[in-house]
Amino acid sequence: MVYSRTKIVLMDYIFGNEMEHRDISLSYEGKNPFELYKKIISSFNDIFAVPNGRVHESNYTVNNKKDKIDFGAGWTIIKQMDIYSYLRFDIALSGEEAKETKTGSAKVVLKPKIYTEYPQDNIIQQNVFYEMARRIWHEAIYENTRDKFILEGKEISNNFTSYIRTCFLTLNK
Repeated sequence: MVYSRTKIVLMDYIFGNEMEHRDISLSYEGKNPFELYKKIISSFNDIFAVPNGRVHESNYTVNNKKDKIDFGAGWTIIKQMDIYSYLRFDIALSGEEAKETKTGSAKVVLKPKIYTEYPQDNIIQQNVFYEMARRIWHEAIYENTRDKFILEGKEISNNFTSYIRTCFLTLNK
């Protein structure tokens, strides 16, 4: 991430026009849906390969009701790719579990995006000639690099969904 006061931010969805909804949503019904919380947390180092400082848990809710537990959690994962670009994965978990039978349902939503930030702080960077040169460089050279980052983001997203699907199978046993 570029730390500057003024910057141009380009955001693209990892799956772009390939998917109508651009988000990946997985639903589960069965035993121990609350265990998905621990499984998702364990995937951060293995699948996303980011240090703990790049994972932010945005919300965590547990509502204990008479006969069931409603739960939810959300995470934002930032994977720095180079000085200009980073991948951002927003993960949301929600569900409910019956207290007596330990069965219920859960939903996991993954929203993968790529961000590119160009600083615009000093006089040179705010010049129209600099902007033209930056735009030419971006289109001619850096766009190929971003495409590689998008492919890596797709691979990470697919690995995460495969991992969650195997978790669904192991929780039901």
